[in-house]
Amino acid sequence: MPVGIWVSRRLQPALRALARKAPIRVELDVEIEARPPESVEIATYYVVSEALTNAAKHAQASRISVNVRSSGAALRATVEDDGVGGAETSAGSGLVGLIDRVEALGGRLALESPASGGTRLSIQLPLTLQAEAAIAGLEAATVPRREGALPAQTNLSQVADPEALLAAIASVADALYVVDARGNIRYLNAAALQILGYDEETQLLGRPSHATIHYLRPDGTPFPAAECPLLRPRVTGETVRVEDDWFVRQDGSLVPVAYTSAPIDIADGRGAIVGFRERAITQP
Repeated sequence: MPVGIWVSRRLQPALRALARKAPIRVELDVEIEARPPESVEIATYYVVSEALTNAAKHAQASRISVNVRSSGAALRATVEDDGVGGAETSAGSGLVGLIDRVEALGGRLALESPASGGTRLSIQLPLTLQAEAAIAGLEAATVPRREGALPAQTNLSQVADPEALLAAIASVADALYVVDARGNIRYLNAAALQILGYDEETQLLGRPSHATIHYLRPDGTPFPAAECPLLRPRVTGETVRVEDDWFVRQDGSLVPVAYTSAPIDIADGRGAIVGFRERAITQP
């Protein structure tokens, strides 16, 4: 399931969908006493998804086991494979974002991946704010929690004023744009302009996003708007994540990208915010 999940789905069926679509045999064992908070479900889903992707692409594994348990005040998830090992949490590994996501919820992440083979990724997440203090250190190669970590804040207006937030969004490394309820582009940052090959945001503002940057398939055939996953968040309220796609640049060339499109309430209704990055092409 390459898209994000959550309108009616819960964690267990979402993990089953991941296991079914994995190119490697996955042994899935999930026991959850009661539905966790949505933030915990989403974090667990993305940790498992990233671990399965890494095992399939890099570990040369033949088997993966996924174990998820909730008991008392914590949810614990472990993903193990029988691959080559040697995985790291260094920048660019794909695991750095998972560490931030888990720590933002007061959780811990541990990685054991000896060069002799096999990788074990474990997380422990509190199910209540009160349980955060009870999350003890995990074994072996636990990634240390940052000093002074704060509980997750879901109301951005309580973190910084709007002007400061907009300035931060405009300068982030990832490219992003915002579309309104009609699918027209309302905002882009500098990284988006650079990847898409435009000089000024006025060249894109007000234009339909699909008809401008997502209307062709990699083989050059038309890509119907009805099949475009980028448009779904505005309609269904779901979050869509795609790791392998293409956008159309100003000169008509295609650029490989990975992106996440999430719904966002704006003045004229429900729009979407799309964060994307240029994807490296692996030569055969």
